[in-house]
Amino acid sequence: MTVLVIRKPTNLEQHGDVVQSQAESGGLGNAQIKILRESHDEHYECLDRVRQKLQELAIPMMEIQRGDMRPDGNFRAIISVGGDGTLLSASHAVETDTPVIGIRSSKSSVGYLCAGGLEEVDSILDAFHQGTLTFQSRHRIYARVFKAEDRSEITTFPVLNDFLYTNSNPASTTRYKLTFKDKIEIQKSSGLWVATATGSTAAISAAGGETLDPIDDRLQFVVRELYLFDNQKNEVAKGYFDGEGDLEIENHCASGILALDGERGVIRLKYGDRLQFERGPVIRIAVAPK
Repeated sequence: MTVLVIRKPTNLEQHGDVVQSQAESGGLGNAQIKILRESHDEHYECLDRVRQKLQELAIPMMEIQRGDMRPDGNFRAIISVGGDGTLLSASHAVETDTPVIGIRSSKSSVGYLCAGGLEEVDSILDAFHQGTLTFQSRHRIYARVFKAEDRSEITTFPVLNDFLYTNSNPASTTRYKLTFKDKIEIQKSSGLWVATATGSTAAISAAGGETLDPIDDRLQFVVRELYLFDNQKNEVAKGYFDGEGDLEIENHCASGILALDGERGVIRLKYGDRLQFERGPVIRIAVAPK
């Protein structure tokens, strides 16, 4: 069965012309171009090795760039070549029975979710071919958005890391009604993080959340920069939930957003729109061979 390789576009491909123009006009030093070129070259060296190794093992492959429409059909595995961002993007369209193998393609890429880099490509793909590569089940999370204006409902794709609910203007106060189990509070803050155990090492950790074992099935939320009214005691600033309707946010901003795994998706919210969160299907992610 065919594997699907999803490669990232490098920063040089995306921004190289702008940086080069700024360097030529004196706005930037040539050092930035050098960094972009080094990362670009590292990425394609790694990608070429993945291609070569798959060919050596006689494993058929298809290749697309991150952001392209995923081809129809079933795949033996998805191999993301880039960093955690590429793996997160790839995970959104992955069914439970399709494993994901992350390859960190350059030293400038973050690779916490990746099984290895260029030096490990051969051992990773050999183990995959032999059926000895270890995969770890990670929990994901959906959001259901209930639109107040037309009573419609939106269900997001399954998110591996986190959601951020906030005012669409990051400098404005986020206003909402928060329901957590049997508690209801009207709050003002900078918004809320809602994360899986995999996402617990990311932004929610910096906001005061707990770092969990990656296979932990708990979901958690943390309110960012909660504003306390005079003499008000807020009891709901963070917590764990199982994804069965225990957490609901009713947006009281004129314009709010729900961001999915960072910049990988945004849902626009109007006053009265409600958000609920529930557990999504697990995904199997390769871990480094021992």
